[in-house]
Amino acid sequence: MRRATRAATCDPGDVPSRRLLLVLAAAVVGALVLGGADPAAADPARPTDYRSRVLAVEPGLPAGVTLRVVGGDGFLLLEVAPGHTATVPDYEQGRGQAVGTYLRFRADGVVERNDASLAAQVNDARYGSDPGSAWRPGAAPRWRQVASGGRYAWHDHRIHWMLDRPPTALDERGRVDLGGPGGTWTVPLVVDGTARVASGELIVLDPPPLWPWLVLAVLAAALVVGVALARDRRRRAVPHVALALGLGGVGIAATAVAAGGWRSLPAGTGVGPVGTLVALAGTVLAGSAAIALVRGRPAVARAALAGAAAALGSWAVLRRDVLTHAVLPTEVAFGLDRAATALALGTAVGVAAVLVWRPPAAPRPEGGGP
Repeated sequence: MRRATRAATCDPGDVPSRRLLLVLAAAVVGALVLGGADPAAADPARPTDYRSRVLAVEPGLPAGVTLRVVGGDGFLLLEVAPGHTATVPDYEQGRGQAVGTYLRFRADGVVERNDASLAAQVNDARYGSDPGSAWRPGAAPRWRQVASGGRYAWHDHRIHWMLDRPPTALDERGRVDLGGPGGTWTVPLVVDGTARVASGELIVLDPPPLWPWLVLAVLAAALVVGVALARDRRRRAVPHVALALGLGGVGIAATAVAAGGWRSLPAGTGVGPVGTLVALAGTVLAGSAAIALVRGRPAVARAALAGAAAALGSWAVLRRDVLTHAVLPTEVAFGLDRAATALALGTAVGVAAVLVWRPPAAPRPEGGGP
């Protein structure tokens, strides 16, 4: 009696699995497209070689109110505890003209923006934008809620370099001249009815060396390909399950790094969850590939591994600037962020190469046969 065998060409159970993978792959592609587009709000915080920071606020801020720079040099973040109030004046529009209000933080935590202010028209772009006919001097305020919880971040063009050409540092520390005493910048604000002035500095930093992260990426790719080659030379099966699990482990690290960066920045900074979702999709696809291999479904495994490599490789390529800039818009350790990016790139390339060379094959029939 001939033993029952699994069809070598197609398992009907693979069909719904492959459809699910196609849907997930389409979602990854959509996320990558959206991730490459600029958000509708402010320019997002990006890797940079500038670091801006608050040096002092005079008079000092009351307990429960803090002001700091986030995103390297991109955004001022004001946090106002319940019971306190604050306002941020509009940009000065010339001598003799009254300065209106740009932001107001209410005692109940609601943050409102005056859409009729000059700052509202020019702050959405990192290097400013032409207010055009949307702004009229002296127009009545148009208040709109932009945040709650008394926490909001905004582009403030007084705290970063606004020209395309690089600045000249004033000292060996790299301080840039932004017009104030010793090159400092100043931003006025009113807290609990008292006018205050925040002052700070902008430092230009040398970019980090790229070669350590390129070496790490190459080593990761070489390890993946080397393991597959070694097994093949010994006439043993390529360990696709181990490769899928390794890629999934890298995906977990990438997801954690992306989520950490996303959660590090507050509302108003234009940073969304797209990067986190792409890394998570790559992780899920890698895990799905391992499960499909264990269950003997090579067609599903091939599709899942290809999708995982594409998602994590694209995630790394789209955020390649983290490897070449000194300051990253995240509270995750910069070295960990760069290492996860390099590992994702190298591992994805290695897995893709193995897939092209030795893709998972259907199991051989148990009864031999022609």
